[in-house]
Amino acid sequence: MHRITFYLHWLLGLIAGTLLMVIGASGAVLTFEDQILDLLNPGVRVVAPAGRVSLSPPALLEKLQQNLQGNGKAIGNLMVYAEPGRSARVMLQAARGARPEVVYADPYSGAVLGSAAGQGFFDWTERLHRFLLLPREAGRIVGGILSSSLLLLLFSGIYLRWPGRATSLREWLSFNPRLRGRPLLWSVHAVVATWVIPVWLILAGTGIYWAFDGVRSVVDGLAGVQRQMRPRQPPPEKQQAAEEVDLRAAWEGFAAQAGAWSNVRLSPPRPAAKSVEFAWVAQDAPHERALNRMRVGVDGSVQKDERFATQSAGRRALAAIYPLHMGRYFGLPGQLLVLLAALALPLLGGTGWWLYLQRRRQASQTQREKLALVGDQPEPDAEAPALLIAYASQTGRAEGLALRTARSLQQAGHRIVLRSLAQMSPLELAGYPQALFVVSTYGDGQAPDAARGFARALGSAGQRLDRLSYAVLALGNRQYPNFCGFGRFLHERLQQLGAVPQAGLHTVCESQTDAYREWFDSLQRLGVDIDTVDQEAAPEDAGWISCVLGNRELLNPGSQGAPLYGVSLHAREGEALPHWAPGALLEVRPRHSLEVVQAWAEKHGLDVAQQVEIDGRRDTLLNVLACRKLPDLLEAGASMQFGQLPFLAPRRYSVASIAEDASLQLIVRQYLHAGGLGLASGWLTEHCPVGDEIPVRLLANPSFGVSTAALPCLFVGAGSGLAGLRGLLRERIRLGLGQNWLVLGERNAQYDMLCAAELDAYCEAGLLEVNRVFSRDATPPAYVQDSLREHAEKLRQLVAAGGFIHVCGSRHGMGEGVDEALREILGYACVDELAANGRYRRDVY
Repeated sequence: MHRITFYLHWLLGLIAGTLLMVIGASGAVLTFEDQILDLLNPGVRVVAPAGRVSLSPPALLEKLQQNLQGNGKAIGNLMVYAEPGRSARVMLQAARGARPEVVYADPYSGAVLGSAAGQGFFDWTERLHRFLLLPREAGRIVGGILSSSLLLLLFSGIYLRWPGRATSLREWLSFNPRLRGRPLLWSVHAVVATWVIPVWLILAGTGIYWAFDGVRSVVDGLAGVQRQMRPRQPPPEKQQAAEEVDLRAAWEGFAAQAGAWSNVRLSPPRPAAKSVEFAWVAQDAPHERALNRMRVGVDGSVQKDERFATQSAGRRALAAIYPLHMGRYFGLPGQLLVLLAALALPLLGGTGWWLYLQRRRQASQTQREKLALVGDQPEPDAEAPALLIAYASQTGRAEGLALRTARSLQQAGHRIVLRSLAQMSPLELAGYPQALFVVSTYGDGQAPDAARGFARALGSAGQRLDRLSYAVLALGNRQYPNFCGFGRFLHERLQQLGAVPQAGLHTVCESQTDAYREWFDSLQRLGVDIDTVDQEAAPEDAGWISCVLGNRELLNPGSQGAPLYGVSLHAREGEALPHWAPGALLEVRPRHSLEVVQAWAEKHGLDVAQQVEIDGRRDTLLNVLACRKLPDLLEAGASMQFGQLPFLAPRRYSVASIAEDASLQLIVRQYLHAGGLGLASGWLTEHCPVGDEIPVRLLANPSFGVSTAALPCLFVGAGSGLAGLRGLLRERIRLGLGQNWLVLGERNAQYDMLCAAELDAYCEAGLLEVNRVFSRDATPPAYVQDSLREHAEKLRQLVAAGGFIHVCGSRHGMGEGVDEALREILGYACVDELAANGRYRRDVY
């Protein structure tokens, strides 16, 4: 439940939260609209009283009608204020559907002062806030959905941050300013959201009330209010006809009965009207929407007097919704609270996005660490016990450290099993004699989300672990009160179950980057030879071998696309290639072409044939420079420091063959750019002479491995993406497994029939079905994702039969398009479940 809630909170935060940032920022602007307009419009919204006596509303209305008559404008209603110097607000009549114009008038002379500067900006901001500039009805619904999303974010956030001491206000409402980095941002994100919960509940609740008619009807019904649609009254034919009605007696009758008022609104009566409607707010009113209404005859007699105080409690409560939403119900303090709560939306949205992006970066780093872990992970058995490395990670830091530990132990010759605690049960620990745990702590001393189930099971486990010896590295932050809480729990509980600690609990604060070396040193007390465990640079130099370029063949002569080459590498004479699993990657160290090195050397006055000494070995300058980055300018006196030039970054390619082929086969697309051929593709497909040696390194890619069960498999790729799929297919064919379906995309059938003879042979043997899609031969162009949509039912049947889906090729275009098509056909939940269970595997780049 916690994990589901986390992903719901994360998804809503990225989608709805981004729009809520706009809602919050615009709402903050609107909070003090009146005050800002007053500052922008001196002499318009407020005038100097200077001891003058304001005109009575009837006299002011008469003056205004005279002043506006020449402009052809008619008055819709007039609002006057008791506050000295406050200008009268005049709303002019507008055509049906148009926004009425508002002007201000001097309450002492009746002079028209004009419109308020900046009012147009606030009107636009209000449309942005209420409707996101969409059509009114659509924007209203979207606003309601966003308000509902805000409630979901609130409740899911409360659940996610629920502290161990839930009754402690300090736990809920304070954060430690000594925190740094991600912990500080997470704390600010959680605590600020907690501060504004009451205000957000009001804002979201009132937003939902206005957005959905169904909700509004229910709330109105509970309040005992039944709203009726008022028929729209046509505007009077001519405003000057109102002059026939004398308002003075009506005003005197109103003034005698109304008492002290803050503002009064009246409309010019229709010709020959017998009464005048007044709406006013009393000076002691609880808020601006506490309206009283009175109808007074033109003779001064009061015909109707409806006071706000006599209304039902439900109606009074509904009238308070708008002042609550704007914060004005509580005066200036309430407005400040609403302002801060509105600004909290972009603040929390920004911190949420930062935390998400940091999590993505950490996940990317972890994936690179996984790729550096070469070789299959053995399962423990009685004859050759393996060392278990188990991790529990919230952000990926603990997982990355566990991967580096496993990589170093593997290089030292130890057989390891690397597992996430999320994929284990406490009973499995009994099968390992030795274990290393690398765990982080989340929240108030809790286990990371993925390991909570393991933590609960361990807390209630009865299985003895007398055979297990272990060590625990606990990651945490000392600024939190329960530092490394989950690591301490794990350490203590393992001892309670009989496990023997080989070292004391090793705690590391996230900010102590040098403390990890102490962890590696402490592992030596386990009796394991790990002399190289802390040499983090070793994996960058390990596993490299020299292979001979056997041959290369252009696979698509005449194609509209860039040339595709089949490249074959084999071991040097007398040596054998290391074993690799299907789906593996090959890292290649490229070299500059001879022409590039010679041109660079001539530019700097160097002889490429001269001998230089690098790390105690002598070699030609040509060989030294060919595999290094060449600076545009060579500093004076630096000609003898060629060994300090950085090596060219290696490039990775999917292996298109299996170990039984005894050769490393690649499918390489030749990339072209303004400077010529791509560095690695140019070296492999053109510059490197056949028979020369190329440094390479095999990298395991277990997340893209092929199923060896008698289950159907779908392989989807385009262009050079066939390479990774071909290796998987060859392994399936070697094992005699059928039910293989390949959807392959390229440009033209005439020139791009890649590996046609091989694939046709598999089809004739009944082991493969191929759907080729040629984008340039179809109108409109067709792609592999379109083929999947055409065969949607077949795809569903494959998944229902327990089948696997493999996708290899370009991430952009093909990879994204295929993923989108799969989600359309199978549904998001199904695709996510397939990925979690290892049945949807991708190697996209």
